[in-house]
Amino acid sequence: MFGLGSADMKAGCAAMIEAFTALATSGKGLPPVALALVVGEEEDNSGAKELVREYSFPWAVIGEPTDLAPCLGHYGYMEVLLRTEGKRVHSSMPELGLNAIESMLKLLLRITDYASSAPHGLVYNIRELSAFPGGFVVPDTCEAWLDLHVPPNSKVDILRTEMEQLVKDAASAIPNLNVRLKFESTYAGYRISPERPLVERLQKVFGKLSLPWNPQDFRSHSDGNVLWAEGVDPIILGPGRLEQAHTPEESVPFEQVVQAARLYLHLALSLD
Repeated sequence: MFGLGSADMKAGCAAMIEAFTALATSGKGLPPVALALVVGEEEDNSGAKELVREYSFPWAVIGEPTDLAPCLGHYGYMEVLLRTEGKRVHSSMPELGLNAIESMLKLLLRITDYASSAPHGLVYNIRELSAFPGGFVVPDTCEAWLDLHVPPNSKVDILRTEMEQLVKDAASAIPNLNVRLKFESTYAGYRISPERPLVERLQKVFGKLSLPWNPQDFRSHSDGNVLWAEGVDPIILGPGRLEQAHTPEESVPFEQVVQAARLYLHLALSLD
């Protein structure tokens, strides 16, 4: 299976639908499970938020691409907006203005240096950089969106405090830096105990299907962060590899999608 979205996460959805189709056509009663396909995971998690508002459930399996490795740990996530402001002038006279892009670049260099030496395993990405207005001018506004991921046991409030201090120090050190910092989204990471009943059942299913049991940490953001905050135990487990997600080479072996469907089916049957 090839194409954008095949791993993240059409393959996981397809495997879950196949597992539930097998359950529905088996002629037996359904075990105490449900299938929820929600929207907004890469935007505002609106689907997951609505799901936990309307329903109460103790656990979930999310089919994000893990190469069929069970992820009991999940990274925390912060979405950060930086905005620098300058002075707009004609492009031919930059010495009369203040270029907001130049100010932003100086700030981002400081943040990049911090991220590369941060002691808590910070994963840092400049996702988007844009300036306003367009045209033949020195721009007076520049915005940068940052993705910050931290390991499951890291404290996102500590990271937030350090970011605030870093920007404050930069405003004092960089001439004419006028910057605004906003934390658009903040989600704590988590780690599910291997002694939880669902984890023990899942491990038995792996053994039954002769699959290696090697729990990992999921390094990205997902609806799992939202569910965990509401008291749900979300296990991340799906076909495909996160390294290929959002790339032109994104693909998933069909055999792995079939194996994922078997996993989901056997896990559901183990709950009966």
